[in-house]
Amino acid sequence: MRSEFYLECKSFINENLQGLSFKKPEGLLWIYLQIYYYNLYPQNTPLNSKKTFLDYLDGDHHFNSYLSGFTEIPEEFYNEVHKKILSRFSFKKIGDLQEVALKEFEILFEGALQNNLRSKTGTYYTPAEIVDLMVNRGILATVKEGKQQKMLQAVLDHKSINLEEAIARKLITHLEGIKVIDIACGGGVFLREALKTITEALLTLYSLLGVRKQTVEIKELILNNIYGIDLQEDTVALCKLLLLMEINKGSTTEAKDYTLNILAADGLLTDEINQRKLEGEFDLVIGNPPYIGEKGNKRIFEEIKKTSFGDSYYESKMDYFYFFIYRGYQLLKQEGTLIYITTNYFVTADGGQKLRAFFRKHMTFRWLVNFNEVNLFKEAKGQHNLIFLAEKTKKSIEAEIIHLGDKTRKLSDIHKALNGKEVKGVVNSKVFNVDLYDERGNIVLYQEKMDFKLQKKLLSVSTKALGELCNINQGMVSGADRLSTAWGNALGLSQNIGKGIFVLKEAEVKEKALDHPLYKNFLKDFYKNSDIVRYSTKTSRGLKILYLDDEYPKDIIDYPALYNHLKEYKTLLMERREVKKGTRKWYALQWPRSKKIFEGKKLLVPQRANVNSFAYHEGPWYASADVYYITLKDESNSIFYLLGILNSSVIYYWLYHRGKKKGEYLELYSTPLKSIPICYTDDLEVIKEIERTAYQLTFGNLDQDQFQQCYHRIDQLVFELYRLEEEEIYYIKDFCNAKIKIGVLRA
Repeated sequence: MRSEFYLECKSFINENLQGLSFKKPEGLLWIYLQIYYYNLYPQNTPLNSKKTFLDYLDGDHHFNSYLSGFTEIPEEFYNEVHKKILSRFSFKKIGDLQEVALKEFEILFEGALQNNLRSKTGTYYTPAEIVDLMVNRGILATVKEGKQQKMLQAVLDHKSINLEEAIARKLITHLEGIKVIDIACGGGVFLREALKTITEALLTLYSLLGVRKQTVEIKELILNNIYGIDLQEDTVALCKLLLLMEINKGSTTEAKDYTLNILAADGLLTDEINQRKLEGEFDLVIGNPPYIGEKGNKRIFEEIKKTSFGDSYYESKMDYFYFFIYRGYQLLKQEGTLIYITTNYFVTADGGQKLRAFFRKHMTFRWLVNFNEVNLFKEAKGQHNLIFLAEKTKKSIEAEIIHLGDKTRKLSDIHKALNGKEVKGVVNSKVFNVDLYDERGNIVLYQEKMDFKLQKKLLSVSTKALGELCNINQGMVSGADRLSTAWGNALGLSQNIGKGIFVLKEAEVKEKALDHPLYKNFLKDFYKNSDIVRYSTKTSRGLKILYLDDEYPKDIIDYPALYNHLKEYKTLLMERREVKKGTRKWYALQWPRSKKIFEGKKLLVPQRANVNSFAYHEGPWYASADVYYITLKDESNSIFYLLGILNSSVIYYWLYHRGKKKGEYLELYSTPLKSIPICYTDDLEVIKEIERTAYQLTFGNLDQDQFQQCYHRIDQLVFELYRLEEEEIYYIKDFCNAKIKIGVLRA
């Protein structure tokens, strides 16, 4: 339910400021600044006129850059905002005015930000429960001495404390000196929560020592200990304003001359704030850095790569937030603490190899929370998040790993679980840092100690990785399957939007006169990754792909119907990367691959699936890059033996834990496929039985009961192949049954 303050501000902006040149966030800043000035000096002349406000603003070095913009607002709007908002609401307790929490100022401001701005900048508002948790964990981690840490934990948890005066005084000294920075600070939610947590802890400790203190000197903490940087000027202005409101909550001291350590700049490239150097100065680096993938954002990555910092840490297919991890490390003191909330893809992503190697060499994880499919950010559906806390040191210690397996959990339940309370669907485990990394350097977020033991065994028993036995190739890339809306409008072909360019329906083939025998060799049955099920493939849907490479046809002019069809889209086709580079003819598929991978005996697997679905096919089967093709390197090996193993529960378990994932979905790219551990036995009878059963599952036209019986028989043989003990077999079966219950696997 929205508060009166929220509704009044939103209503005022929508009704009065829509026709002006600035955006909603600036409109809110205008209202907030008036509240700030108006309530800073309640005994003075009321600030209810345009001139008085602009005079205040002109003299305030924090915000006078907004002077020209706010000058255009008509006088009557100043009178109106005074009547509806200034005379009713305040950021602190004054007379009969309704006090508004600073968090509410920020939430309202964040809501005013355009959704497209969020997606472009990769920034999302962090839920209060997550901020509170991260700040508490982060500040606690800055305390290294055991007794002090135990005392601070009790203070933060509001528990009774066995007072040791010397320990309490040392803890006070530490808390008063903590330096905190957020280099993507937005409105400063992490910084204000850190300030609140530190001040409340100090008040509690002073009280325990019998020192009478009504307040802690917030001003000194803000001016000396709190630092923030952000690229977006409006959010930096908000951050400054809310910190100034914090200072003035219990004070009537004029704050215009204070110099805050908050800067509108690039947090990755800023070396100092107010002539104070940043590198190696901080106890705690905290935040929610922007999530921006390289795909579709090349310009941003190209700009940072031009700097020595960006050039040092860039790796292909990385996410932009990796840079914030590297920069955070540079800003920390030795043994300082870095705590971020990010996406969880970096733990296994191909574009995260350099980052993982950096963590392994330079940092120690203490705490990782894997949210899996729990949606933390309403604006970022399908995003999978991770909180990690790491120290700038190398120690042989255990990391606490928390898994949230139930996506229906509420944030309040999650908060309880992360504070140590038992909650259904949440699993805790501890793993030494050295064991967090697998043989490929991926970070493995083990759920149980059994996982560590079991995965190690599967590796030791295996004789080969799948990539040693097989070639693994991606399907083709046309670069223009169908005409998109953007290109349709650009080419003046809006009537053709959605129609086939390289991928055609049967009716489109006829319409373009491509059903003539002359074009037969160019048209191939085309399949989708959803046409792959365990063991077999579905029949053709009637789609065709124009399979054109640089060799054939030699000259497209010799094939009039084909030429006439494609020349309509030549402008689009010429814009494809490989064509622009001069390595591909304008009418060819962008990445046609070799024909032989599509034509012979092969195993097929979709790039993303909720279960390990490998299918056998012999003969032509053409598909896009969201399908992987697996062919034998040595024909003396058995493709049906491999098919049976790859579809087993053991390999599902392996891929779920050691492959790549997006939530509950397996991401079956080349790297995780190549790394699947295969136990290739010398026992011919076992090979033959798995072959026969896999063949039945592929071609036997079995009913459901027969299929399940064969499937479980292969499972049993695979358990024996990998020398699994009864306890380990039950563990894998229980894991798979749990996935069946939540609908990830079929029974």
